[in-house]
Amino acid sequence: MTNSNVAFELMVEQDVELVLDQEVKDEFYWREWFQGTLFINGMSIEAMYRVRDRLRSIYGDVRMNRCGRTDEYAFDFC
Repeated sequence: MTNSNVAFELMVEQDVELVLDQEVKDEFYWREWFQGTLFINGMSIEAMYRVRDRLRSIYGDVRMNRCGRTDEYAFDFC
């Protein structure tokens, strides 16, 4: 992975943290980054959509996919 890719991933992670702090104030949820994908579990679907919409306004094509039959969703930055 190049230095520019690492810098971009760190910037995305910081932006996501800011969006989560602004959009999701009263819910407890779990989040984890894995190979450039953000996994979130425990957040209401309404909050997920708000987060997705805010991230799309920043990065364009952000996809939100449900992980199987769980309450976990993956956000991919395409």
